[in-house]
Amino acid sequence: MQCHTCNCTDDGTADCELQECAEGEIYCVTQIENNTLRGDVRLTRRKRCLPANQEAVCENTLDHNTGEFSYRMYSKCCSTDGCNSGAIEMPDIDKTPNGKTCEACFVEDSLQCSEYKTIDCTGNQHECLTFQGLGQRPGLDWKNYNFKGCISSDACKADLTKLPASGVSETTKYSCSLAMSLKEQPQSSLLPNVIARVTIHGFPVPGTQKDFLEANKLSSE
Repeated sequence: MQCHTCNCTDDGTADCELQECAEGEIYCVTQIENNTLRGDVRLTRRKRCLPANQEAVCENTLDHNTGEFSYRMYSKCCSTDGCNSGAIEMPDIDKTPNGKTCEACFVEDSLQCSEYKTIDCTGNQHECLTFQGLGQRPGLDWKNYNFKGCISSDACKADLTKLPASGVSETTKYSCSLAMSLKEQPQSSLLPNVIARVTIHGFPVPGTQKDFLEANKLSSE
């Protein structure tokens, strides 16, 4: 299969070429990425071949927010020769609070946040992301980052080391856990100081209410 391949300018124009896809690359994709830090907006569009193991991004919007840093990506996939010739725009983002919250922080040139806050999740942000390691904003140098915040559901099913323009090192640890509303969270006065943890992509994250209850059961036996 052949796909248009190029990085595009902010207005979506580019000199794209049809290129033969490698074995296992079964989709043509056009992607748009918005990486924004404290008002510095870096918008990138990209066309390329996409392997089957990255199909989780197709027709999905990845939406992450820490309060001062936000990242959004949308991917439109197709599966015939040269089908990714057209331009795309970022879908409208639902900014309506959905009743979920996440712990949030952001720091660059460091692997450990020192200040934390709780932020309201919006739209389809039903999970919390923790990111720790080397990252790169488009056109800038690689840096150490540690940040937490709300993220769209199933985002960690995507390979974040294969973003259109932003860079994530293979050694970087990132994980997603379910965001919880206040009414869903266990009351700390009813549980011992036991934290169950799970690990995704090598990084431990807080477990669910079920994990807490199971840990409590084990500690009492």
